[in-house]
Amino acid sequence: MPISSIADLIRTHGTERGALPALTADGRTVTFAQLDARSNRVAQALAGEGVAAGDRVAYLDANAAQYYELLFGGAKLGAVNVAVSWRLAPVEIAAIIADAQARVLVVGAAFAATVEAVEAELPGVKKIIVVGGSARHEDSTRDQDSTRDQDSTRYQDYDEWVAAAPAIDPGLGAKPDDVRIQLYTSGTTGLPKGVMLTEHNLLSLLRMGGETLDLGTDTVNLVAMPLFHISGSGYSLSGFHAGCHTVLLREAHPDAILRSVAEHRVTNLFAVPAVLRTMLGVPGIAELDLSSLRTIAYGASPISLDVLVRAIETFRCDFVQVYGLSETAGTVTMLTPEDHRRALEAAGDATRLRSAGRAVPGARVRIVPPHTGVDAAAGEVGEIWIFSPQNTPGYWRNPRETAVLLDDGWLRTGDVGYLDPEGYLFIHDRVKDMIITGAENVYPAEVENVLMSHPDIADVAVIGVPSERWGETVKAVVVAEAGRTPMAADIVSFARARLAGYKCPTSIDLVEALPRNAAGKVLKRELRNPYWSGRERSVS
Repeated sequence: MPISSIADLIRTHGTERGALPALTADGRTVTFAQLDARSNRVAQALAGEGVAAGDRVAYLDANAAQYYELLFGGAKLGAVNVAVSWRLAPVEIAAIIADAQARVLVVGAAFAATVEAVEAELPGVKKIIVVGGSARHEDSTRDQDSTRDQDSTRYQDYDEWVAAAPAIDPGLGAKPDDVRIQLYTSGTTGLPKGVMLTEHNLLSLLRMGGETLDLGTDTVNLVAMPLFHISGSGYSLSGFHAGCHTVLLREAHPDAILRSVAEHRVTNLFAVPAVLRTMLGVPGIAELDLSSLRTIAYGASPISLDVLVRAIETFRCDFVQVYGLSETAGTVTMLTPEDHRRALEAAGDATRLRSAGRAVPGARVRIVPPHTGVDAAAGEVGEIWIFSPQNTPGYWRNPRETAVLLDDGWLRTGDVGYLDPEGYLFIHDRVKDMIITGAENVYPAEVENVLMSHPDIADVAVIGVPSERWGETVKAVVVAEAGRTPMAADIVSFARARLAGYKCPTSIDLVEALPRNAAGKVLKRELRNPYWSGRERSVS
């Protein structure tokens, strides 16, 4: 049975490999046939809520089996999966769900209270399905006259909701340009943007990923990165496409990753550099049997040479570096295992290990210096542009930002780098001052907008500074209001009440004035230089 859609991933393997393990999560393993049948029930349950092709269905929870039930079930109806970051503040979560115009929201019990806190901001959501129970109605202390006490039919327990539906596949086909997944990424203005990924985008990634990452029916693929991020969802679907057994962890805890490798004989995994580094320091790692590992893929943020070399020596398997964006459905360049081996064997020159590799099959990379529109020479720095079948058709309901992103089939990444004479890509900097902390993107303008509402702050600039653990962390450079002395702890607390934790400053500098050019723009490079001086590049 050919796989021509995301729904076909589970239909095909459910038929051809039905008795084999598909997914292990929370201590429970389901077969491909069981997951296929379960997703049929979810499809019918969604149809019962009025969900049709093109409608958005939101998911808010840490990694869980229900994500795949919802994704595959929704795909069988032609619905669009919108996985929302549970790390965001409640108001940010509500803004994304509202922007997506989701009709149904599936939420884990741990985040049900978050949804209740912003329920009034979600008038378009007709049904809220709680994994683990409809917790809101168990609170007997709630004021019964409160306007927040709405019709109980809006909430339902997930298992009850699924069990009431028949396990019948709606049988809907899909077209290549149908949007199947919508991932949200912050913009430089702080407003969320919904990256639309089509069937064609995703299948282009999955076909390429299975081949280049050595995924197959005999592999066990560990997924620990968040499914609301392309490094989690895209990577895991590459495994499903290949028909391998997926082991899913709720979160990327380094010790849990290592234990799972040993317990489940994991062959493949993806980890961001911050997680890789912490894995190396887990007590007792030397006593664990990690010999099943074949390939570790890493990316999403830069890695230090020391961490990479130690990881290669420790895990004794192939390593693959990948570079991509949500907007490219993930990987568009790759540093292969052979590239790693050659670099390590080079006489004292491991420069190639600092590269993000070369374009994967089907993709092209060009470097465009500012204001030129022409390709840079080898070694010349400019913005990285990508041409690939994986390129998003654009941002949901945002034609202005889409026009900025796309140019005659090419996608402007916003990242700066250069190509060496052999076509290897080196990431040099970022166009719009984005901070990557532990593989999460933080846009300074969003943090600055929040901090500027603090009564003791007259001016502020946010920059990324080096961190051995996270690559970068957020620093706020603050100018105080006249006669006031803002306290660092107070500023951080103020931010935490309004932003996701990873976006909040971890350090504060008080200065008399921010450096600005004649046009009034803050010269952030001057602020960053003292912290990045002496480093090869201005990302860690």
